[in-house]
Amino acid sequence: MYKKSFRQLIEESSRCIMVPCVYDCASARAVEIVGFEAMMLSGGELSMAMNGIIEHDTSDYTECEWMAGRIAQSSIIPLAADIGNGWARSPIAIYRECRRLASLGVSAIQMEDSGDDGSLLPREEFYAKVRAAVDALKGTDCILIARTNGDCGAMMDERC
Repeated sequence: MYKKSFRQLIEESSRCIMVPCVYDCASARAVEIVGFEAMMLSGGELSMAMNGIIEHDTSDYTECEWMAGRIAQSSIIPLAADIGNGWARSPIAIYRECRRLASLGVSAIQMEDSGDDGSLLPREEFYAKVRAAVDALKGTDCILIARTNGDCGAMMDERC
């Protein structure tokens, strides 16, 4: 059996795909054993596994990258990685991180528009990060899941 990508799952499915959160290879294996088709490396769960508290500020991209690579290489189901707002990093850093995660076998990257204090990032800042991630993932089988905590109708326009 070969590993499907998130893109393949979405294209082949006519139903909602349930994607439980994981934090290490053991939790990923449990998700796989019970029959889920995909999984998500959760920033909060990773923080809990690495530091004992659910706080995104205690984990960073190197820990995410390290764990994502281990999980992606050890499982037959696709992995999405939650990178939050990209650790408040620049679009260039987002580009680099997305390229690295895709090269490690991550099949989807979820990024959101919330700042570290819970407020929304300025729209243009988030759009710049989304554009960087999309550019980074061109030519790979990894997709971007861009998520907003704001008013979706107000966020949608042709600039992104």
